[in-house]
Amino acid sequence: MPTVTKRPWALILLIAWTLLNLLQAAFTELFHDEAYYWVYAQNLSVGYFDHPPAIALMIRLGYELLGGELGLRLLVVAASTISVYCMYLLAGKEKPLLFFAIAFSIPLVHVGGFLAAPDIPLLLSVPLFFLAYRNYLKEESWRNILLLALVVALMMWSKYHALMVLFFVILSHPQLLLKRSFWIVVAIATLLYLPHLLFALENGFSSLVYHLGDRSKSAYRLSNTVEYISGEWAAIGPLTAFVVLPAALLRRAGDPFERSLKFVLIGILAFLFLMTFDGRVEANWAASAFVPLIILSYRFLKEKSNWQKWLYYLALPTAALLLILRIYLVWDFMPELKKFRSEFHGWDVWAESLSDVAGERPIVFPNSYQLPSKYMFYSGKTAYSLNSYYYRKNQYELLDIEEKIQGKEVLFVSKSPVYKQHAAFDSLDTGVTGKYYFTTILNFRSYQKLRLEIMQDELTFQAGDSAHLPIRIHTPYPVDFAANPDYPVHLVAHITQRGKLIRHVRGFRPDIRKLSFSESFDTVLPIGLPKEPGVYEIFLSLGYGWMDPGRQGGFVKVVVVE
Repeated sequence: MPTVTKRPWALILLIAWTLLNLLQAAFTELFHDEAYYWVYAQNLSVGYFDHPPAIALMIRLGYELLGGELGLRLLVVAASTISVYCMYLLAGKEKPLLFFAIAFSIPLVHVGGFLAAPDIPLLLSVPLFFLAYRNYLKEESWRNILLLALVVALMMWSKYHALMVLFFVILSHPQLLLKRSFWIVVAIATLLYLPHLLFALENGFSSLVYHLGDRSKSAYRLSNTVEYISGEWAAIGPLTAFVVLPAALLRRAGDPFERSLKFVLIGILAFLFLMTFDGRVEANWAASAFVPLIILSYRFLKEKSNWQKWLYYLALPTAALLLILRIYLVWDFMPELKKFRSEFHGWDVWAESLSDVAGERPIVFPNSYQLPSKYMFYSGKTAYSLNSYYYRKNQYELLDIEEKIQGKEVLFVSKSPVYKQHAAFDSLDTGVTGKYYFTTILNFRSYQKLRLEIMQDELTFQAGDSAHLPIRIHTPYPVDFAANPDYPVHLVAHITQRGKLIRHVRGFRPDIRKLSFSESFDTVLPIGLPKEPGVYEIFLSLGYGWMDPGRQGGFVKVVVVE
């Protein structure tokens, strides 16, 4: 009798997955953050303000090959296919249709199939890490030690969230700390990661300061916790999460390797849940946990035929919804949903409209790292993000664009009409992306890279007192504060408490005109303190004319006592 050959479902589905993602990558406009990471790629470095450089390198290599949206996302598509295949190997190859039903019913996997973000190299390196770690547990050979060290370094070059994976793996198997081979892995991985560590040190660990300091300074909001739980549920799958998540949690860890998967899954989800009590948590921060989620749920479901039926029943409508959403990202067939579609439709037209008004003038966008990035991608012209005290710092503060546009005529463009209260603005309807307001600044000056430092780490005052804060102004390049008299420069102090602004003290002008390269200037800022005792924070800004003050200073703790 002839031998019956099983269809190679894994190969067929992986090829189909790759082709689907290539089409999506080619015909979907850039999401906002993708354009921002494209700016990374145009300025290759060992580090960036927000993230390590793996995504920038991936974008650069693909963009050099093909250009456009497809080139930007080319290696992302390849990384997604490799990542899914590695998870398939880790899960076990007994029931490929079951594995791919789980994996392809998860919305985050679909997003990661074509979206160029730092989570993509992380989601590639995490399955590679677990493959290397599984081999290392079986045999502590030099080959396995070197491979594990290499993959650990790759994880860290991808995204700082890799630290959560490493921490919970060690917590699942603390005997690792007693192994000589483990410390060899640590030493080699640290050596491979050293260039980025030196970059982070040189830039004051800007990303960690932002995420653990500035970003988390807010009072607890129940909405943060609710959004996190609902966001993770939606990322797993609004329907299939009812099966996939319990299956992964109910799977008993049969060996140290499965125990590491369980610790990473539960540990990351629980840790981020606790973080919601100190600030907002993005759903994608738990991306690493989805690797053990898929593997553990498959290992549980492959032995539960009744559970499998429910998974297939729920996976079919989920797949249909995801397919409709993917089509919508390419083809705008719901024109009334302006807010929903604003990030991925009509931005090429938007850039062309602004480019026609700006001509060769650079465009300055207030409080947006995404808009200048999209404008530069679709127009090929220069743009800049001018960040105010109530916005966040970003990569634009590390680029040299600010120096290049000093003293030039620029077009100041804002989505908000609030600036019309202070200056003469015109408006432009850019189509589906809405109305924008703009004005011309003939002699543009900004001071984003200046640093304002309160010369004490912690201050204690009596309630209602007036204080004189010792301040140091430092500049990395020559500045002239009087270069544009129409936009006078002034110091501003902001007093906050758990993220809530209590008071501004503005209008004090520094008694200087010019500063040379890397020069510092010391002065004193008088400030009235709150009348209510408590713990506050003060940070400093430089204001210029009608534009919002910037974020030139870090937070300093102030204790007000009775």
